[in-house]
Amino acid sequence: MARCLSRFSASAVGAMLALVSCVGVGAHGLDPVNAPLDQISVAIGVPDTVRLADGDATLTLALGSKDRNAAPLVQETVPLSLRRASIGGPRPTADDEIVYIARIPATEAARFTAAQAAIRDLRADARGGAGVVRVVLEGGCLIGEPPAGFPVSTWMQTGDGSEFVLLTRREDAYSALGRAGATALRARLRPCPE
Repeated sequence: MARCLSRFSASAVGAMLALVSCVGVGAHGLDPVNAPLDQISVAIGVPDTVRLADGDATLTLALGSKDRNAAPLVQETVPLSLRRASIGGPRPTADDEIVYIARIPATEAARFTAAQAAIRDLRADARGGAGVVRVVLEGGCLIGEPPAGFPVSTWMQTGDGSEFVLLTRREDAYSALGRAGATALRARLRPCPE
């Protein structure tokens, strides 16, 4: 696969989930390390029976060590503010998908920009290994019955006025997580309040 986000990979749904999609920086212009916070957006597509609210997803920016067995040199995870997509967001990949736009809230800006700066400094000194941008669904609520499958799509945008780049398309979280992970995800999805 092409060089990933300047050696940054993007994974969706959960830390234990190996749904990894990579896109070349030159081809799509994604640059989560250098982009201003107001230009970083994530979009998450979920089944239309799922509702997401602030804090139901997190964004992690990390830089690993050159020693793959060592702890990351930099790792910051922030909760995201979510709103249902309207004009300007990516189109759903299926008729039964709802897309939410997620942004880093102002209350988390200092932590995230500090991680960006630390990664830039380490990269300038040619230190550090692969980078990771990870979007994790932490919760949500259900309208009606739980879906038989849990397809998730993700996109990212790191430039003012740039298009969202599709990272994952309708990856079934239940299948990817395995039996134990799927059970844990189902437990986090509660009925929506009426």
